[in-house]
Amino acid sequence: TANWSAVPGAAGYRLDVCTVPAFSAGAGWVPAFRETMGTPSAGTTALADHEANDGFDNDAYDMSDGGADNPADVRTSSVSTGYVDPAGNPASGAANVYFTTTGVSGAVGFGISGIDARGYEQLSLCFGYYKESATENMQLGVEWSTDAGTSWHPLAVSNALPAANAAQYTWYAVSNVALDAGALGAANLSLRWVNPTGSVPGRIDDVLLQGYVDSAEFAAGYSNRLVSGATSQSVTGLTGDVTYYFRVRAEAGCEGA
Repeated sequence: TANWSAVPGAAGYRLDVCTVPAFSAGAGWVPAFRETMGTPSAGTTALADHEANDGFDNDAYDMSDGGADNPADVRTSSVSTGYVDPAGNPASGAANVYFTTTGVSGAVGFGISGIDARGYEQLSLCFGYYKESATENMQLGVEWSTDAGTSWHPLAVSNALPAANAAQYTWYAVSNVALDAGALGAANLSLRWVNPTGSVPGRIDDVLLQGYVDSAEFAAGYSNRLVSGATSQSVTGLTGDVTYYFRVRAEAGCEGA
């Protein structure tokens, strides 16, 4: 049974039940999530404080140090600019995550957990990267986990970074980093960025995870189905061991629920 909250003034609701979370009629890449690092309350904000203040875009996710020795922090200096991600989003130009090498001992990290990666045939990662050295990149490790960080699996990002001698103090898009097949179908996917001891500092911003979906398969009779006088609908005819998603929108010009 699909249940939802009432929208004041709605004359009825339209219900879709589908096997892909994007509800896309055609195959293609769709955003699983995007994180621009939000708007911090100060120029430099501790990661834990920014998370506690719901400063990130995705409040439902857990932002942390990713298990590193030290957390990265959130800054408003050196704002992102000059790139467009594969989904067409320009650099957000606000907060970014900074991996310092000053006053710390050990690796510095930033992690995102709680990502629902179900329903995608492939996953691809993109993020903005700020190069602070004229001669080398951060020794940035990017990894994924599906068991709450018990085990981590590295992604091949070195070829996606700019050349070692590329211009410093410049933002670059690190695009189309493919996640391994083992990450597919995870209800609690975690990602982390770790800058190890001995590396140069740097920043990241505008994390975009995209998923590739096949043509949407709507449950028979539940594509744009009208529901009148109720805020629930029994859904029948579903296939066992298949994950379904539902969405509801209100009619009569009201906002969707």
